[in-house]
Amino acid sequence: MYSRKNTMKISNLKHLGIAATSLLLAFNIGFEPAGQTQATENRASNRIAQRDFADGLSGGPDFWEVIGVEGFANGLAIRQSPKLYSPQIVSGIRNGAVLRNLGCSMQGGERWCQVEPRNNPNQKGWVRGQFLREYSNPTANNSSTLSPGFYEVKGAGRNGIALISSPLTPNAVNATGIMNGTIVRVQLCGNDNWCRVELRDNPRLKGWVRTTNLRSYSASSVPSNTSNSGRPGDPVAALQDLVGARGGQAEDAVKQRGYTWINTKKQADSSFSYWLEQNTAKCVAIRTTDGRYAAIVYTAKKDCNR
Repeated sequence: MYSRKNTMKISNLKHLGIAATSLLLAFNIGFEPAGQTQATENRASNRIAQRDFADGLSGGPDFWEVIGVEGFANGLAIRQSPKLYSPQIVSGIRNGAVLRNLGCSMQGGERWCQVEPRNNPNQKGWVRGQFLREYSNPTANNSSTLSPGFYEVKGAGRNGIALISSPLTPNAVNATGIMNGTIVRVQLCGNDNWCRVELRDNPRLKGWVRTTNLRSYSASSVPSNTSNSGRPGDPVAALQDLVGARGGQAEDAVKQRGYTWINTKKQADSSFSYWLEQNTAKCVAIRTTDGRYAAIVYTAKKDCNR
């Protein structure tokens, strides 16, 4: 028979085993492991333990940086409530993503923080605090914010740059091979060196790019129309920066550049407006589709009643 002393030892060992198991479970369920081995998870745990993370429940920094999710296919998820199995609002968040701090609290013995992406406050939700650390300089990039308008892609390299679906999920790519010199319209920018853009020549193609890959673009950088042969079908160089622009907004720019409106005709799903180029007396056709300038080319003189 066991002595009372031995019975107490066994009981204590059982309690220690349960506590250790609970601790391991509590630690390893804050991310999306997607089939990674236990060894990989433990290595991630050791790395996180050596860093500063969201360990307070009041105050704290304005912004958090995501850490410790390297090696996990599904990254970190923002959830609807501070519970592991709460529905996901967005997933695939990688190391280095910056989230606005909306406060932290203890839930079920774990620290959860309410956050929102800086460029999409509609994705507000909860993440585990151990995968967050203070973002050291959240205002450093303010000077890189660009105003809406046309910009030219630069620094793309041999394979071009990619348009991604969100700065939080850089592996979700909308398009690749966007080369230097491509003209894009900036719709909005955040303070984290990312801008949402659409291609001028294909407005349906949208995504996010870094501000470091954009430089100013204006009509003055387009060759003068005097260098164009002006044959029917040739693009009007002096107006090519307006392709993709909204028709109503760009019409004044066309007039200011020396073009006189002649008439407009409707055909299928597009309308065609015809303009006289004042310094050459050549006729220009502007095709508008879905409210935007889709093409601007020279056309036959008869289209301008010449």
